[in-house]
Amino acid sequence: MVQTADIVSDSAAQTPTPGVAMTSLLMEGASALEVMTSVNGDPGPDGAAGRLPAHLPDEGIAGQQLWTAVKELTLADAEEEIPCLSTVQQQTAVAHTCAAYATMLEAGAQRQLLDQLTSDVTSWLAQLFRQPGMSLFVPSPNCDSLVAMVRMRLHARYSSYAAVGYEALYARPPVVYVSAACRPAAVTALMTSLGLPGGAVRQVPLSAAFGLAHAMDVAQLQRMMDEDESAQKVPLLVMAHAGTPDLGHVDNLRRVTELCRERGVWCHVTGPSLAALALAASRQPPMELTLGDSLSLELGAWLEVPCLAAVTLFRGPLAGQPAGLPPPAPTLLQVMPLWTALLSLGRRGVVERIHSALALAAAIECRVTAVPKLQLLSARPGKEVAPVADIDKLLSQSVNFTVVLESLSPVVVFRYNNDAVDDMAYLDNLNSWLGQIMQRDLPEVPIQLLDVAGSGFCLRFSPLTEPCRPLEDDVLDEWAECLGQQIEILNATVHHRARFAELTAAGQLRAVPLLNWAGLGAVRYIPTHLQPLMEAGVTDSGKEDINKLNTELLTKLKSTDSAFSLGDGEDGMVCIRFGMVTMDTDVDELCSLLLDLGGQIEESSRFLETMSEMLMKGIEEANQDLRKESEDQLWQEGVLRHVPLVGTIVNWWSPSPKPAVRGRRLDLAEGVLQTTEETYKSHVQVRRSSSATAGTQHSRTSSSASASGGAPAPPTPARPEEPPAAPGIATPAAAPAAAALAGCGELTAAEASAGCRSVRRCGVSVTAAAAAAAAPEA
Repeated sequence: MVQTADIVSDSAAQTPTPGVAMTSLLMEGASALEVMTSVNGDPGPDGAAGRLPAHLPDEGIAGQQLWTAVKELTLADAEEEIPCLSTVQQQTAVAHTCAAYATMLEAGAQRQLLDQLTSDVTSWLAQLFRQPGMSLFVPSPNCDSLVAMVRMRLHARYSSYAAVGYEALYARPPVVYVSAACRPAAVTALMTSLGLPGGAVRQVPLSAAFGLAHAMDVAQLQRMMDEDESAQKVPLLVMAHAGTPDLGHVDNLRRVTELCRERGVWCHVTGPSLAALALAASRQPPMELTLGDSLSLELGAWLEVPCLAAVTLFRGPLAGQPAGLPPPAPTLLQVMPLWTALLSLGRRGVVERIHSALALAAAIECRVTAVPKLQLLSARPGKEVAPVADIDKLLSQSVNFTVVLESLSPVVVFRYNNDAVDDMAYLDNLNSWLGQIMQRDLPEVPIQLLDVAGSGFCLRFSPLTEPCRPLEDDVLDEWAECLGQQIEILNATVHHRARFAELTAAGQLRAVPLLNWAGLGAVRYIPTHLQPLMEAGVTDSGKEDINKLNTELLTKLKSTDSAFSLGDGEDGMVCIRFGMVTMDTDVDELCSLLLDLGGQIEESSRFLETMSEMLMKGIEEANQDLRKESEDQLWQEGVLRHVPLVGTIVNWWSPSPKPAVRGRRLDLAEGVLQTTEETYKSHVQVRRSSSATAGTQHSRTSSSASASGGAPAPPTPARPEEPPAAPGIATPAAAPAAAALAGCGELTAAEASAGCRSVRRCGVSVTAAAAAAAAPEA
């Protein structure tokens, strides 16, 4: 790195010449840019934290160490890779540094440099875009091109506007005409910046000729001007589009320009199609290419140099007309990067960039038109779009360049449209899904999603407004193939959607409407006992049961297919969403799968509820038997044996015989509370023989597969340290009445009613498949 002190001699070190200082500055800026754009920069042993002090150091840092610290500070956490800058982008970035240096020169030197740069840029742009005699204006964040042109016209038409301001507008209010396709933000900025009332801006309707069009209706514009002139208003300015913001349609610029010149109204033209003016052959007559009184050129987007400012070319006042107040002159910080970029590219570089963008848009448009079910919205009504190979032929043969502007489209807007779908909201969801998939699968082709008034969500490709590198034919063919595959998926989803609606119209599967879902649809499984209550309204506990059942159902479905997902309906309840499907998808089979798995979960829940009821009933019966046995024992033994102190003497004098062990056990298979006398006699569990038990046995378990062939649910695993007890194992005695089933008095009726799958009480397990309980004889 070369510093100023290394170049300048000691005698002239204190007052270096501007040329030497500029040379050193250029070398320093190039070195800094190289450090900032290096992909694999060495952060050093201490990293960025070691180079960036917590406080302002006493001794400053400079050179490569400073620029490396700035790079780490700004780009250390960036997820994307550092982009490689082109030559013109690098030179334009360094030009900003030079422009900042030029602002520190003397006032006379600044003025001389600014005049020279402004003259060069104005002359180059006027020749490049075939607009002779134009002046240059560079908009700023506080004053865009439309606001500057309206302010200039206000000063020109109202001589006292500079002195009295808005009071000069009372007698004859001004009117600005904008197309209905204009973005509302531009109108709002205009009224806010100039303090104009809402009536000062009128929207001109769009033309209805040749079907759907987004171009200004010139006949309606003329009618509105006549009305305003009759009402003592002043038609001030008309903003026309050479490429509307959404669809890229071109207004009838020739007729609009002629009408404005007849009425003395300023015509301001904006849009990406103005870039095609640079493609005009040198032999084209310049006056034929004069379009409007001012042109807004987005050079930063057209030339892929984001740090370039937009410019506006405007003509000066004609002979005999008031000059008004011209827009503010550009500054060095605005003009020098423009001057550098244009000089770096040259005329051929600018033309090649614009020609490549137009050819790429034409190639994308040809591939879009070849895919069925895609509606092309950017096509000119009644105009044939020129193929890629015919662009040069069209430019060489056309005498009137407005024909070229109407034929060459730098914007491609298309939308999926299927006559089988009459729901516009669902079509918007499908197009939104299509745009997101294309952005994810092939990001090399930048696709934007936008909401077009009257059409809904659309996909937009605009290489002049979005950065896009040159694409080869194989990449475009791959993009077209991917687009065709996604359209087939959309067609299949729309085709199966009707059958899906029939299967979910009634019954246990109920369709759930979703606002922002492009898949097949959404359903909710309704248990059998809640179906009659769906019309009248389900209670909160019923809603909770439905949510739990559908959540468990989704868990099982995800193990089968990942196309299912959990969603929330408009009523706040859980639903199961079906994703996109292909043409060979069997919707009936999918719905049958849901019914089978839902039935298994529902049956498992019913089994647990039945078992809970049996446990509660067994506990109550056991408690009643124990109370009765306790009372009988009290009368048999006598009251004296139970009186304190006295009972001890009586028992010592005449001990009571040892009672036989009698317990209770609950047979879950039959739901019957039985005694354990036979068990203690033979030390073997004996099942009661009866016609009911010999005929049928309970076989419902939580893991049984449904009869319709659904996938079996996985059985509930037992705890490793607690093996489930076998049905009918009794628990020996010595427990109070409340321990009739558990053996130690800790199993309550609430626990049993909750349907717990495994409850451990003093070494005894009560499970959903088999539970054992017994009570001692008191």
